[in-house]
Amino acid sequence: MCRLCGESAPDRERFVKYGVRHYAHPQCAFKAWGAAFLDRLTPFQIGRLPYGPLKRAGLLEEAERRVKAQR
Repeated sequence: MCRLCGESAPDRERFVKYGVRHYAHPQCAFKAWGAAFLDRLTPFQIGRLPYGPLKRAGLLEEAERRVKAQR
C-alpha cells in the first residue's frame, strides 16, 4: 500500500521502498517531497526508479547525477 495515497496494488513493482515497511508510488513521492525523496534512497534504488515519473517530475538529470557519483 502506498503510504501517501493509500492505494494498494497486487504487486509491489509499482512501488518504491524508501524505508522499512514504507512503500510509495514514485509519482506520489515526487509530488510530496520533490527532489528530497532522492535523499531517502540509495543510488541502487535511484537507478531502479521508473523513467516516466522521474522525467515528469523534472528529476531525471538529478537522479542520473546521483547514480553516476556513486560509481
